Amino acid sequence: MMLDHPHVSDGAVPHSPDAFTAAVLPRTAVTAGALSVVAVVVGCMVLCACAAVRTQRGPPDRHRIPLAGQQLLLRICIARR
Repeated sequence: MMLDHPHVSDGAVPHSPDAFTAAVLPRTAVTAGALSVVAVVVGCMVLCACAAVRTQRGPPDRHRIPLAGQQLLLRICIARR
């Protein structure tokens, strides 16, 4: 053990680059929290905008699940009559 080292005798704090970068970099928990809040706000805005567009008058929305099976056959037969 070396007791005549200059940092041991005068009580100075050694320079550590790891401690300096840890003090400068932002905390990951705060960044993740802020990003999730922004994502929730943007998601709510998109949902509200979609709801506002759907309340307008116009032809029915065609973005639904396509018919298959017996329901499709019944619709075709009714359309042919």
